[in-house]
Amino acid sequence: VRSIRRFAPSFAPSAALHPGERAEREGSVRRLWYGAAPYLLAIMSVATALGVRLLLQRLGVVGASEMRMSLFLYAIAFSAWYLGAGPGLFAAILSTLTYNYFLKDSHSLRIAPDQVPFYIAFVLFAVVITRFTAVRRRVELAQQPHLGAALDHAFGDHAAGHVADLGDAEDL
Repeated sequence: VRSIRRFAPSFAPSAALHPGERAEREGSVRRLWYGAAPYLLAIMSVATALGVRLLLQRLGVVGASEMRMSLFLYAIAFSAWYLGAGPGLFAAILSTLTYNYFLKDSHSLRIAPDQVPFYIAFVLFAVVITRFTAVRRRVELAQQPHLGAALDHAFGDHAAGHVADLGDAEDL
């Protein structure tokens, strides 16, 4: 067990670790999970958009071919709005690759020259919605102390405590 802990501490059994090492390991796993979770949810949102798009296409829903990328735009907007700028841009890149591979006849990642304006507009939308979301979050965080003081003045200490709890929850 000692050699495993020395060369690959993440694979060492938890029982073989000292209590301090175990807490440090659990903390690093928790940080890794909280860092990766938004990106995993962005992948799930793009996969859901692809699944719905393929289902609509399979069912022959009128207008499914005209929607082209709208479901993917919703996945990008969801990822940027609820998960942050990084997952939003990740969802944009993943949506572009997914559309090129799964919804084109060639099943290739190449972009045809006549499709370049379409992809430029798509990427610009993704950048705008992601930037808008980043600005919105920054403004909300900047207003949070002022909101807590206003609620404290209006409703007492009880309301200000709830605003602080909401700020802690958004940091996750």
